[in-house]
Amino acid sequence: MVGANPIDPWRHCFDTRIVHVQNAKRGRHTLSEMPVSFSGERWNDASSSTNDQGRTDVLIQDMTREMSIYLLKSTHVGHLACAQGPQPYVTPFSFAYHENFIYSFATVGKKIEWMRANPLVCVEVEKIVSREEWQTVVIFGRYQELPETPEFYNARMVAHDLLARTAAWWEPGYVKTLHHGVGRPFHPIYFRILINEINGHQGIAGAPLA
Repeated sequence: MVGANPIDPWRHCFDTRIVHVQNAKRGRHTLSEMPVSFSGERWNDASSSTNDQGRTDVLIQDMTREMSIYLLKSTHVGHLACAQGPQPYVTPFSFAYHENFIYSFATVGKKIEWMRANPLVCVEVEKIVSREEWQTVVIFGRYQELPETPEFYNARMVAHDLLARTAAWWEPGYVKTLHHGVGRPFHPIYFRILINEINGHQGIAGAPLA
């Protein structure tokens, strides 16, 4: 076929070996470490370590809470997911982490309307070096709006000071946007996500297979 990709993605198979390891926190065997070999050049990366069969060895393992928090502190863009009934909605957003809260800023739109109706949300943050080297953190939490009232004055100041440390921190939350066919009002809404649960995983390239 003219123009066909000479590398057929379907002929590249996965050679996966699962290792059950004792997880001290849970006290039971889990799939917390999963060495994976990707066969075929489509999955190999120039910076990756390969074995003598030309496969890239990757170890997927749990991240500690401290490692997950470090990623949150060093990253300022992630994905925020909310839901209305059975329908989920996910969008990129800017944020800052501080003392078990994720602070952010927006104007009224679908995201804010849905979180007001259902405050249970999910946040995903990632650091991708390559297909074989990466970190990802998933958070389950609760939306808390920070209105312009004396009760929330200090929390709003914390949110502003944290977010203002990043250049152009007000974007994209404060750029002109059409909402329901009309210009969205430029009324700033500060909010934070209370972290109820946090889980992280990372991929490590060149991990030896037993």
